[in-house]
Amino acid sequence: MRKLFQNKKFIIAFLFASSFFMLFLILGILRNRYYKKPVDNHAGPAMTTTFGKARATILPKNWKYHAGDSSIWKDTLYNDSLWLSTNPELNLKNAPKNLFTGIGWLRVKFSADSNSINKILLFIYTQAGASEVYLDAKLLGKFGKVSTTAAEEVAQIPNTPLYFTIKDFKEHLLSVRFSNQGYAHYIKEYRKFDAGISDIEVLSDPVAYIVSKLTIEKFWIPLILLFAFFTTLGLVHFLLFIFYRKQIQNLYYSIFVLIFALIILSFYYLFHSESLEFKLKLEIVYFKLFLALFMISIMACLHSLFKPSLYKRMFLIEIALAVLYVLSENSNLFYGFSEGIVFSFILFTSIECVRTVAFGIIKKMPGSKIIGAGVGVFFLFVVTLLFEAFISGGLSFVDEGSSNAVYFITLVILCIISIPLSMSIYLARNFAFTNKNLEQKLIEVEELSAKSIEQEKEKQHILENQNITLEKQVIERTFEITEQKKVIEEKNKDIIDSINYAKRIQSAMLPDEASFKAIFDNSFVLYMPRDIVSGDFYYATEINGDKLIIAADCTGHGVPGALMSMVGCNIINKLTHENKIIEPKIVLQSLHTQLRQALKQDTKGSVNRDGMDVAAVLINDKEVIFASANRPLIYFDAKNQLQELKATKTPIGGSHIEAVNIEQHVLPTENIKQLYLFSDGFADQFGGPEGK
Repeated sequence: MRKLFQNKKFIIAFLFASSFFMLFLILGILRNRYYKKPVDNHAGPAMTTTFGKARATILPKNWKYHAGDSSIWKDTLYNDSLWLSTNPELNLKNAPKNLFTGIGWLRVKFSADSNSINKILLFIYTQAGASEVYLDAKLLGKFGKVSTTAAEEVAQIPNTPLYFTIKDFKEHLLSVRFSNQGYAHYIKEYRKFDAGISDIEVLSDPVAYIVSKLTIEKFWIPLILLFAFFTTLGLVHFLLFIFYRKQIQNLYYSIFVLIFALIILSFYYLFHSESLEFKLKLEIVYFKLFLALFMISIMACLHSLFKPSLYKRMFLIEIALAVLYVLSENSNLFYGFSEGIVFSFILFTSIECVRTVAFGIIKKMPGSKIIGAGVGVFFLFVVTLLFEAFISGGLSFVDEGSSNAVYFITLVILCIISIPLSMSIYLARNFAFTNKNLEQKLIEVEELSAKSIEQEKEKQHILENQNITLEKQVIERTFEITEQKKVIEEKNKDIIDSINYAKRIQSAMLPDEASFKAIFDNSFVLYMPRDIVSGDFYYATEINGDKLIIAADCTGHGVPGALMSMVGCNIINKLTHENKIIEPKIVLQSLHTQLRQALKQDTKGSVNRDGMDVAAVLINDKEVIFASANRPLIYFDAKNQLQELKATKTPIGGSHIEAVNIEQHVLPTENIKQLYLFSDGFADQFGGPEGK
């Protein structure tokens, strides 16, 4: 607080507000000093009123009461000495169960005094059901429809007084026939235990009463205008939150002012409604809920603006107190503690709001002084009202000439609107400040855009010059690439021509189609080299009626594979035609030995690993002999079933093994209908759903 009062602006605002409120206070003191209240000399308990000073205390506190209904009970000669003497409000909280069953009569005998004789008297009271009032057995007036059943009863709150005149000092009888068939419902739902009539008053000055009523009615116009103003204000701030949700305080403030508007509207309906059910529900349920939300929303709004220390914990305490407040006002669980809970809830909210604003002022947060002024005004007005109540013995919102009404109701209205008005000023100022910032930013953006456009023009100019240079370089480079391409194409053509020539040489080494058909008339060859020349080759020959066919897969592809195929083909041709070796097993074993010698793989330190996979089949009239290195034999037997002969898992050449042992299979010729030899070139193409 010391830092707060060291702020010069705060001290000036505080002194100005204090002077303003002291002026109100002095006016109130002067008014109470020179305006003397009339003294009530009536002895004993009596019913009083808040409407005007002229009231007659001619009715005693206790009346005679009897449950049930009978038309003779209004007669003046009826003996009611055995009736129960009780307060006419009939509080059923601690009363016997059969005291009231829905309908009954109240009677009271009175005499006029010198202040009320030959004057127009006003009989005023409130009720929960319906009633008929009789003066000396004559109907004075009625409100609603009295009935013995809830279906036929029409409840009505008395909204006008009943007028009568007493012209003598004799004893008179005032009797009230009333029904309240919903009393059990009112007790259960709203804890309203008064089953009879209450707030009874007899006024001796109808003019003062009418003036007082008119005075109060005048102030409903500004209150309704306030309701319209705060409703509009709440909707505007809610729309601001919808379109810009980063400022959450707009949401809290919209809830705050909308609930504030609902509270004003609640007061209006509480004063004017004739439906007791609606008034009770509004007063005990909705109004309490509105007040709880009102307190929560104002604290949430201030917390969102200034974020004081421990504000989250304080807000949780606020929620807990609000829940206790609502429960204490709407259930019997906290009955007896409701006033303490209400006081604690309002006191905690007030202290926390002051603490939050003080924190914002000390930290020099934007808007804290404006909102602090509103909160300060609110509490100074409250202090002024309390001080006025202390020095004058109470607060009266109406008086003859309406001087009190103007003074106090003006004070209350200013007190009520101080906090919402200060927050509206702050949020409007904040909105204007934001718009100014946006306007300034737009100007800066326009300036930056102009600079960017100029820079972009310079870049375009530089790029145009660079493009001319680049185009020249591209033309020169394109010419160089074109020339290089021509050279590459010529070299590529030479290489392809050489490979094509090599293909002719390789094709000459392989059996041509005519010679192959001559050996195997019912046969075919699928030979599709990937790189013009191939590392796969096939061989076929016939010696003394024995037909030998070989399929081989050499290491490598293209030219390297083709060279290996020519070495292998040359060795096989030499073995079969010069050495007359045609048995598949011997052919493969001999091929292994001679291939290692040809590639010098039998030399110590050799790193050459080139070799081949070979399958060989010898066919004659009686049997089919098969031997293979890493390539299987697929055939269809006499039953047309697919069969497979496994190969020996060893390569031909390509290893440091001097000799290989090849397994040989012999099958009867009549058991084989078709047979197939192949390399892995076709089977190992990538594809399928898994790309294998």
